[in-house]
Amino acid sequence: MNQQPTYLTLIQSLLTCPSDEEITILQANLELLDEDFAQYLREWATQTLAEMESEEAYNIANILYGFNITFSSLQQGSRASNIEIAIACLEVGLIIFTHEAYLEKWGMLQNSLGIKYRNRIRGDRGENIEKAIECYEAALEVYTRPALPQQWAMTQNNLAAAYRNRIRGDRGENIEKAIECYEAALEVRTRPALPQDWAMTQNNLATAYKDRIWGDRGENIEKAIAFYEAALEVRTPTALPIDCTTRKSPPPNQQQLFALQNPTEDLFNADMEVETIKTRFDLHQILLKKQATKIAFNANGENIANASYLHFSCHGVFDFDYPLQSSLVLADSLEPVLEINPPQPPEINPPQPPEINPPNPPLLRGGLREENSFAKGGAKRRKLLC
Repeated sequence: MNQQPTYLTLIQSLLTCPSDEEITILQANLELLDEDFAQYLREWATQTLAEMESEEAYNIANILYGFNITFSSLQQGSRASNIEIAIACLEVGLIIFTHEAYLEKWGMLQNSLGIKYRNRIRGDRGENIEKAIECYEAALEVYTRPALPQQWAMTQNNLAAAYRNRIRGDRGENIEKAIECYEAALEVRTRPALPQDWAMTQNNLATAYKDRIWGDRGENIEKAIAFYEAALEVRTPTALPIDCTTRKSPPPNQQQLFALQNPTEDLFNADMEVETIKTRFDLHQILLKKQATKIAFNANGENIANASYLHFSCHGVFDFDYPLQSSLVLADSLEPVLEINPPQPPEINPPQPPEINPPNPPLLRGGLREENSFAKGGAKRRKLLC
C-alpha cells in the first residue's frame, strides 16, 4: 500500500498546527510513524527546502529542529522509529544550518544529533556511539568555553556519557576519557552557579569511577561514594524527589502522581512535560486543561492526599506579604485553590508598609519577571502550502 499521500498529509498537519497540538496529532497517527515515514520525511524535506527561498527554508529548518524534540520525547509508538524520524529532521536541518552560514545553530544540531545517535536503537550499536562522539566533538568546535560556557559544559557531559558507553577502543581508556570530560564540565557546572547540573554531573562522575578499570579499585570506589554523596546534597527528597533515588520508575501500586496540565491552554510545552512525567507512575490523576477548575481540584482532595508527588504545570500568583494566600491560575478563576485558612494580619493597629515604591518581583527561571515568567513557546508558525 502506497502510504506517501498519508505521510504528506501528516507532515502538512504538523507544519500548520499550533505547537501544542503536535502530540495529539501524532498520538492519532501512531501507525504511520515508522522507518518508511522517516525516509519519506527526509526525501520530502530535502527536495522542498531546495525549492524554497532562503527565509522560508530557514523557518522550515527551525520547525524540523522542533520536530526532532517532539518525536524523540514521544512516549507512544515505536521508540526506535521515533528516534529515526528525529535523526532525519536533524540531518535535513543541517542542509540549511551549515557550519559556514549558521555556526551556532550548526553546533546546536550537532549536539542534538549526538544525543540521538547515542540513544539510537536501529543500526550497529558501536557505529552509533562513534557517530555520537563525532557529533559532540563537532559541536565543541562551536561550543567553546570562552564563548558559550554552559553549552560547552553540557556537551562535555554528553561526550563523557558517550565515552563511558563506548564499545570500540580500549575500555579503560574510554572511561578515563569520560572522567576527563565530566571533570571539565564541572569547571563550569559549579554548585553555586548551577546546582542541579552540578549534582547531575557529580552523579555521572561517581558512576564513571565506580566502573573505572585503571587505578586502585578501593580508591575508585571511595571516590565514587564521595561523588554520589555530593550529588545527594542537592538531590534531596524535598527538592528533587525523583532524582534523589537511583530507581528510574516508582514501584507499581506504591507511588501516585496528581497533576494539573495547562489549565489556561497557553503553556505550549506543558502538555509534553506532564505526558512525559506521568509515564514514571503506574497511578496518576491528571486534571487536563479545561478540566482543571477550582471545583475539580477541591473534589480531588483524596487523590491529592494520597499522591506521592504533585506536579502543577500552570500559571501562579505569589503573595509576598502572606505567602499562604498565593494561588494557582486554573481554568475558571484566579482565586486561591488551597483551602487552608491562611494566617490573617492582626486586627489591632496592624503595621503599615512604608510609603516607598515596591521592589521589582524577583527574577524567575529564564531571567523573566513575574508578569512574563510563565509564558512559554515562541512565534506562531508560518503556514506552508504544499
